[in-house]
Amino acid sequence: MFINLVEVDTSGDRYRLREIIINTDSIMSITEEQPTQRMIQESTDMGMSPHASYSRLVLKDSYGGDRLKLVVGSPKTISLKINNEKRILKG
Repeated sequence: MFINLVEVDTSGDRYRLREIIINTDSIMSITEEQPTQRMIQESTDMGMSPHASYSRLVLKDSYGGDRLKLVVGSPKTISLKINNEKRILKG
């Protein structure tokens, strides 16, 4: 099963938001990520609330390692989204 999330891309000199599709079977853990001052400022510049929540996902990598993704939303919000998608699929 897959869910749509918004990733915070921190690889460049400015943060960028992009939609990603995650296979929920690959999620190993979801932890709350406290935003930095820079993250709050740049998210506000992009039109987001300065009170937005963020989570760090640990994903299983097909090569045996782990990948980390910073996404918008609290762990509870993401968990509810996963469970909601499962109920929709079961009918």
